[in-house]
Amino acid sequence: MATEAIEKDYVTIRVPQAIGTTGIKRIKQNVKVLEANTQAPKRISKKRIKEIANEVTTAAWEKLKQKRGL
Repeated sequence: MATEAIEKDYVTIRVPQAIGTTGIKRIKQNVKVLEANTQAPKRISKKRIKEIANEVTTAAWEKLKQKRGL
């Protein structure tokens, strides 16, 4: 495998053909995870975490109520 920088924000990766499509798919998945982690906020306040948790809980209860006809 060889990597080379082409431009400031892009990198080219060359892999042997023996890796196959499954290997390429795994590499793509790993790159997507890395991209998501670099774009995510580094710190989230405890207040914001509680707000999100409450939203999820409320939405789950509403869905359950509708499902059971309450």
